[in-house]
Amino acid sequence: MLLADQVAVGPAELALLIAAWRRDPRAIVAARAGEVSGPPALFPRRTFADLRKLRGDSGAKQLIRDPFRHVVVVELPGAASDVDRPRDLRRLRRPRVLS
Repeated sequence: MLLADQVAVGPAELALLIAAWRRDPRAIVAARAGEVSGPPALFPRRTFADLRKLRGDSGAKQLIRDPFRHVVVVELPGAASDVDRPRDLRRLRRPRVLS
């Protein structure tokens, strides 16, 4: 599951998630940025019925945060950057100044 507004997540980050899933294919594999775990994430087939039951804004994070589920997290700082408003996109387009 990859959210369309996670513009800082590319092929290299997805490869890290896939590698973690290959080591433990029965686990939910989720990105972590700081203290927050969430998408992008890989869900094993056995979670599909639970995913279909989800409603509301909290989405799949309910499954990722469930203490009774086996979740493997992969540090992906770029997963924290998303584009919800035009100002978010402008912020990401600004050149970075190195000190």
